[in-house]
Amino acid sequence: MENNEFWKEKLAGYDEHEWSKHPSIFAQDVARLFPPRGSVLELAGGQGQDSRWFASQGFNVTYSDLVEDVVQKVRKQVATDPNITCLAVDLSKELPFKAASFDVVYSHMGLHYFDRMETRRIFANIHHTLKPDGIVALILNTIDDPEIQTYGYRQIEPHFFEDPRSGLKKSYFSSGYVQELTRDLFEQLLNDHNGKTYKDSVQTLVRFVGKKR
Repeated sequence: MENNEFWKEKLAGYDEHEWSKHPSIFAQDVARLFPPRGSVLELAGGQGQDSRWFASQGFNVTYSDLVEDVVQKVRKQVATDPNITCLAVDLSKELPFKAASFDVVYSHMGLHYFDRMETRRIFANIHHTLKPDGIVALILNTIDDPEIQTYGYRQIEPHFFEDPRSGLKKSYFSSGYVQELTRDLFEQLLNDHNGKTYKDSVQTLVRFVGKKR
């Protein structure tokens, strides 16, 4: 299944859960590290709850997601909020923004579907998009996720696996792997395995916040 169709179905299911209507644990934890009332780009924003919350905190927000139907739905929900712009953005392509456009680039569990080379390219694109001293804030799948062993995922390369049930390919991160990918791009402000979500039982997700070098 193509990623667009996969996420169209997945996000439709998320709408049924109460947690999808509230800002994530990660967003509320890391907003203290953002510059006050700056511009935020959210990548792979899903239902848009974090973008809506950032806007309520005084940020000027650009929400983005791969799935056009989801983007249209969020656009209708925030139609009366002048602080949010909604765009369809495919992370497998170059980010459609000028250099130094945003104070913050943020993503909640949205950067997993790329191999090492593509992930490195996305980090470089984020760096290009950020203003001087801009902040990147990401929460990512953990290499400690038990589903890798439980379902017999096939390793394609270090940190990159294929789910034998669906054929979907996913990256699983460690704090060391993130540091390796970003060390020449961002100064680390936070890099640990203490991330949690309302949705998942795994409580060792990788949290990374960095400042543009």
